[in-house]
Amino acid sequence: MRKLVAGKLHGIYVTEANLNYHGSITLDPDHCEEAGILPMEFVEC
Repeated sequence: MRKLVAGKLHGIYVTEANLNYHGSITLDPDHCEEAGILPMEFVEC
């Protein structure tokens, strides 16, 4: 499987994280929608 960068979100804040689940973050849904990021899509921080 190849990983491709679809976009870069610069200057935004992680709004929530589940410390019991590695890789869990929550981003502002408005930013995600504008960037074309789908629910459950992989995001690298």
